Amino acid sequence: MIVSFKYFLVFIVFGLLTACAGSGRPVAVGSNASSAVVDRARAHTNLGAAYFQKNKLEIALDEFSQAAEILPTYAPAFNGLGLVRAALGQHEEAEKNF
Repeated sequence: MIVSFKYFLVFIVFGLLTACAGSGRPVAVGSNASSAVVDRARAHTNLGAAYFQKNKLEIALDEFSQAAEILPTYAPAFNGLGLVRAALGQHEEAEKNF
């Protein structure tokens, strides 16, 4: 029961982070990132969040990984990676992503 509540709480926090990432506000990603690169990273992050919500964890992991590869300074991608890895039981890797 406590584990379920923990994942529910993490899910809510992630949802809020995703909403902020998609709100059109600037994201601190460094001065070298073009808006097209940020948009691609955001798109993969949003896809990852959608797959995470549907419990398709392997696909979500792939989407968040692509976002992090496209823009290594895009924090929402790494938050998503941490959430998926925690849900998969990969706790050490999850901590590195948070």
